[in-house]
Amino acid sequence: MTFVSEIVFIFLFCVLFKIQYNYRRYKLTLKIKDKYLRWLDNEEAVSDMNTYTSIILKLFKDAKINDIHLPTTTTIGYNRAVSHQISIYQNLLYRTDQIIVNVCDMFDEAVGYYRSAYKEAFNPLYWIEVIVLLPKHIMEYFDMNTEKLNAKIINVMFTGIWWLICIFFTCFKSEIFQLIQSFLQKLA
Repeated sequence: MTFVSEIVFIFLFCVLFKIQYNYRRYKLTLKIKDKYLRWLDNEEAVSDMNTYTSIILKLFKDAKINDIHLPTTTTIGYNRAVSHQISIYQNLLYRTDQIIVNVCDMFDEAVGYYRSAYKEAFNPLYWIEVIVLLPKHIMEYFDMNTEKLNAKIINVMFTGIWWLICIFFTCFKSEIFQLIQSFLQKLA
């Protein structure tokens, strides 16, 4: 297998993986949202809804949906009340209008995220952007906030190094291949 065919094979594998991975999550999110809505209508229709909590949270977090904290007030007796905030993530299956509306919105946001993620795999401009901005995508993969100043500086440095490597590889491609082949022959 030649080097070019290996690169094409790896690229096609990445495209197919991205499509399959995100399409599967898209369908799973739709399925669990349907269960959630049926559970809201009739709690006994989906008696095991609490077993889906960890899956729902994982789908939301992977879709980059942040937790929402709602202000609430609880009476504690003697004409006193306590104001505090409750997390949607920690109260997914709590049946209040505010939580239900927010959870449904989060499901819709996750569905949209996964749908666009698997569809962008068909777009060649997406793949060009990934190659051009590879260091940025790697930083985002490791959850580094690319909006902070130090992350921006690191991103610019890594992007510069990435482009120097690409230019170096392009200019000296044949010499690099010969060097690698001679090295592999010495090992064998």
